[in-house]
Amino acid sequence: MTKIKIKASAEEAGKAGEDQGEWEVPKPGYYHVKLVEANAGYSKDSDGNEDESKPRIECIYEIVSEGIEGAQTDKNYGRLWDYVTFGDGYAATRRVEWALAFDPQADVADIVSGKYEIDTDDLVERVVIARLKHEKDKQKTEEAKAADKKAPAVFRARIAMLISPDNIDGHAVAEYSGDAFGSANGGEETTDIFGDEPADGDADDLLTEEELVAMDPKELGATAKEFDIDTAELLVKVRGKVDVEKTKAAIVAKILDVQGSNEDPADGDGDDSNPF
Repeated sequence: MTKIKIKASAEEAGKAGEDQGEWEVPKPGYYHVKLVEANAGYSKDSDGNEDESKPRIECIYEIVSEGIEGAQTDKNYGRLWDYVTFGDGYAATRRVEWALAFDPQADVADIVSGKYEIDTDDLVERVVIARLKHEKDKQKTEEAKAADKKAPAVFRARIAMLISPDNIDGHAVAEYSGDAFGSANGGEETTDIFGDEPADGDADDLLTEEELVAMDPKELGATAKEFDIDTAELLVKVRGKVDVEKTKAAIVAKILDVQGSNEDPADGDGDDSNPF
């Protein structure tokens, strides 16, 4: 027999047995979020087993207020999951962004030289600003369409960027028109076939070339925007018309390059790079 200790706050215990209602998906935009858990672990392989060559930190956040100014909200938002991983390229950029959000006084020179350390236990309960995006929930969308072919796609909120409240004045805040990828130009619609639709996938998993090639233009374009890639600069035209296949190839190559997939996989994957 296993004995376990059950513990909760008075507020949490008081909600036991209550119907919490349906979780509401937050719209794309800025929110103040509180880190409630930071769990060291490893990414999982295709069989669902932990891969000790790929350490990560699972971060779980709660939305505490809305907008840059932190307006109070009574909406029933669910928690947000995000992952700090330790690869190169895009993963490294996000890792630094995460550190600076929680420790705006961090010396970037120390980060570059590998001297910087941060204790995740000290970060729990801290509040930072998150820019949220929408991403299609592939599994729930498939389940919905299996029940009703005309059912709309199901979306979830994911963290696109973390910012320290102390540094928000120097951040170029984007304006959102309601779609997942509204931008500072007013979120104007585009006729670019490589634009608009939010992408599938988990932020902590590197995309493979096969996965990218299998995407349709809209999905591939949305994925490129996740990496701050301007697809308009990669359009390949033949006789004045966009060559879809050549453009897809150019975008796929750029994404792989930005996320570091084209680097030697042995670099940064050994035990010496394990941050734990």
